[in-house]
Amino acid sequence: MVRWAAVVAPVLLVALGACYDVPELDRADGGDASITSSSGASSGSTGSSGGDDEGGSSGGSSSGGGSSSDATTGDAGPCNTILCPCTSNSDCASGICGTSDIVGTEVASAGNGGFCTQPCCTSVDCTDSPASVCFGSGRGGNYCVNPGWLQRAAPGPKLGGAACNASTDCRSGLCTNGNLCGDTCCSFPGYSVGVSQCASGAQCSLGTFPGASSTDRHFSAFCGKPGGSSPFGATCNSDNECAGGLCYYPPEGNCTQPCSAPSDCPGGYACLLDQEGTDIYFGCFPSSASAPEGTACGSNSECLGQWCNGNSKCTNVCVSDLTCISGWHCRPQPFTWGEPPEPYQVLACE
Repeated sequence: MVRWAAVVAPVLLVALGACYDVPELDRADGGDASITSSSGASSGSTGSSGGDDEGGSSGGSSSGGGSSSDATTGDAGPCNTILCPCTSNSDCASGICGTSDIVGTEVASAGNGGFCTQPCCTSVDCTDSPASVCFGSGRGGNYCVNPGWLQRAAPGPKLGGAACNASTDCRSGLCTNGNLCGDTCCSFPGYSVGVSQCASGAQCSLGTFPGASSTDRHFSAFCGKPGGSSPFGATCNSDNECAGGLCYYPPEGNCTQPCSAPSDCPGGYACLLDQEGTDIYFGCFPSSASAPEGTACGSNSECLGQWCNGNSKCTNVCVSDLTCISGWHCRPQPFTWGEPPEPYQVLACE
């Protein structure tokens, strides 16, 4: 797995008009920096501020790869449901147009340069388009996409982690080489949204998704065989020791786990962004702040989720509207990071 070395300089995240300072948090295996808030100055790249309007444009052209749907539905008017072509968020009933900065260049190109999509935890969540599956984009969110764009089969009935003989057995359209249905998930069992994400006997943990194509092999949370025996917070030297699939440090290795909201993490921790290679994902990492989502704020350091948005309100990363406070929605929020800088859109409540 390609990983950014721990010596890479911290980067500065600008999200929703707010600065997001990124110190290093070393991995026990020499891996990546966890993205947490800090009051110190950053020496890395800076991101461009983006609006948090639900209907704002996410760009993208209507040209590209294979068509996901006709542009119109006859007398019913323009096609605006999941997988329909789009050029801006306002084209979609879901309020999300899946362009390259949201789902990556390969998937966006396959979807006519932009297609209507929605956030998901697992493929079961893609109810607005039962023919679609949940894709871990590696860009800070999971989205419903056409399985053919990922070299997956038509969806079947089985949850992630269930035994399978063919990809058509699986709701994700993917039976892995281990004869288990491969599907995304979003939180470790036993926490707030960990119920029925994976089949009985399987576990939601972090790792490289076992996709059928390179486009579908991002570092993310997915259902698989139970991992190591070390629980959250236990000392560790490698990822395979941890039940949650990830070992990080300093000053010594500690096990962490995937999450979808602060409530998925024990006290003193929050669901924050982390980086593995060029992929970004959500995990439980230390947070000294306590202000919950929706609280007025002046800086990221005041918020439990370490994110103060452009409306000066604390927010959190998310996987669906269900993980946001009442009246808020889970939407891609623009920022830039990396060396060289690359634009991403991270799912956060607004």
